[in-house]
Amino acid sequence: MTYLVYLENDFTLLKNEYFGYGDNVVVGYHDPHKAALFKTKKEAKAFASTFSLDTKIGNADEHFKLFENTDYVYRQIPLIDKKLNKKYNDEKADEVIKWWVNYRNAHDSQVTYDVFETWPKLYSMCKHLWDVESYHNRDYSEKYLTFRIKTDSGGSFDEFKKEIDKVIDDITFLQDGYKKFSIIDHELSQYECRYFLYKDDNDCMIASTYYTYKKGTMKECFDYMKRYYFYV
Repeated sequence: MTYLVYLENDFTLLKNEYFGYGDNVVVGYHDPHKAALFKTKKEAKAFASTFSLDTKIGNADEHFKLFENTDYVYRQIPLIDKKLNKKYNDEKADEVIKWWVNYRNAHDSQVTYDVFETWPKLYSMCKHLWDVESYHNRDYSEKYLTFRIKTDSGGSFDEFKKEIDKVIDDITFLQDGYKKFSIIDHELSQYECRYFLYKDDNDCMIASTYYTYKKGTMKECFDYMKRYYFYV
């Protein structure tokens, strides 16, 4: 039987850190096979006494088996999405919106950077849609999608409604039953983030995290946004 020196460490692969000899130092390893091995516990304890950590002495074979039988997965990398991973080819605005929605719903690694950089930003093709945004819940098990929106001080409600109607079914980012859009304005959210909340054409709000500035129809909220939170 051989012995090794280790201590419990939640930041390592097996939640154990294994120790071996270095050049005038002691080295901590994930892999017990790299640890210094000793024929007796007395020898292992003598080695452990050369550095100041609260270590334990273990049966090396048992730790080797733990390492060899572990099913730990470091990470999973999704395959490239062949349908999504296609360069921009003069598609119209509706197709560009669709691509960005699909991209935000996918994993970043499913599209290569040389493809990603060819697709125009929404603000360059739409009058009121600035960008597609996505958020995760706390344990990253779910993703929520929304849009950042804008209008200038002379914006058209009909054009605004037309663009919102195009994407409203894609919105999964909700607040109290309202679909939640972030607003980019002339202050660039310097003082607070403001949102356009939509339930239906007759029930909308302009609000910040803690305060509701306007509640009314979609048009009334658009007019308020156009007056106070326009983007130039």
